[in-house]
Amino acid sequence: MDRLEFYSELDRYLRDSLSDCSTRIGSESEVTLKNINSESGVMTTCDEFLMLTISSMCFRVVLQLYFTRNEMVEGFVVEKLGITKEALTDVAFYDAVSEHGNLFTGEFKRKLGGIFPCLGMSTPVRLSRECNQFFELSNNDHISFVDLKVNGTTLFEAIMLVEVSKAIDGQLEEKNAVADEDLADSGELELF
Repeated sequence: MDRLEFYSELDRYLRDSLSDCSTRIGSESEVTLKNINSESGVMTTCDEFLMLTISSMCFRVVLQLYFTRNEMVEGFVVEKLGITKEALTDVAFYDAVSEHGNLFTGEFKRKLGGIFPCLGMSTPVRLSRECNQFFELSNNDHISFVDLKVNGTTLFEAIMLVEVSKAIDGQLEEKNAVADEDLADSGELELF
């Protein structure tokens, strides 16, 4: 597997992971993938985002899950928690969105674990859209943008930033793939 094939796999994992962890939304959800270049900048209108990372000795993937606290996202959280909208507190809302970010990143890590079995994953950090100015997109080797829409309205957006070390090319061989899915990291969360 060369770098372009690796980036293509990462794009597929990004799209599939966001779709898989959002299956409760229903069949009307649509996931679109756009590759963006570093000159175009981060193209989001969402107010906040969660930042999570998946790392190995050869690369780092930064996943940013964007959202705006609006009626649609609150409805998604209320349904996920099984509570009424009146019972939704700020703490419960952000805990649920952070858990969704963990599920998304854990699913991505599980898929990637088939090629790279030893991966680390961070916990989510919640940031405002204004923090985007501190991310230099030009330092990344690959950037993708995914938009999850329900009935034509954006629920979540995700941006994947990939930075690869020079040593990765020789390690992207199929022999590194884990044949038994049970041997790959499952993306399970460690609860404290």
